[in-house]
Amino acid sequence: MHSLVSLGYSQWFLLLGTGLNFLLALVIYAKGSRRLTTYTFVVFALAIAGWTFSILMLNISPNYIWAKLAFMFPSLVPSSMVLFAVSFPDGASGFWAKKTVGLLIGLVSVVLVILTLFSEKIVVGFRVVDTGVQSIKGDLYFMFLFFIVLSSLISLYSLGKKFFLSTGVTRAQLGVVWVGIFFFALSSLATNLFLPSLGVSGFNSMGPLFSVFMIGSTTYAIVRHRLLDVRLAVRAGIYRLLLVVVFLFIT
Repeated sequence: MHSLVSLGYSQWFLLLGTGLNFLLALVIYAKGSRRLTTYTFVVFALAIAGWTFSILMLNISPNYIWAKLAFMFPSLVPSSMVLFAVSFPDGASGFWAKKTVGLLIGLVSVVLVILTLFSEKIVVGFRVVDTGVQSIKGDLYFMFLFFIVLSSLISLYSLGKKFFLSTGVTRAQLGVVWVGIFFFALSSLATNLFLPSLGVSGFNSMGPLFSVFMIGSTTYAIVRHRLLDVRLAVRAGIYRLLLVVVFLFIT
């Protein structure tokens, strides 16, 4: 069993990423409004935290369970992201206006979670190679890949469309959140889906780290624009400290 002292730099960053995403979910749940939009974002942040922690544990102690969880949590990330995108900023009314998309994405996500955990259709196992841990893909891996890409596009399209149709504070919130989710989705899709499908697995650990874009943009939107009606008193010094942490996390 690894001690904290024996962790490498990438593992420390994964541990930090887990904590930051969990903290973000906790703050939004505790301080945000009791609306569907808030709950879907909390699930989104928790799913990223679970994914990050699974990648961390898979690198520390490679085994079949962590390999499964490293695919199970990413099944929840895009679905919760879509549910957030279609329900923001109107809450349940926004969701029911796009209920077909939301319910279908949610159903597919549940199916993928079941297939990942209880079959070998998505991931068969793993192997330890020089560059780290490499997953062995199942027959339906490309369906998994297609679902995540499609969900990411739906989320970005929905948030982008609302940005151009909105004004004022809502428009500012949408713009900041869209930028964070865009860079997170683009970077993590490249390192954890597209490159592994080409046999390049040395960058798997980096995928969850790109959630720093989402964390940074969400924190900024909370502080400047009261995203999700979160009432959070943050002194200027603390706010700058958060930006420094995000910068160091990227570099």
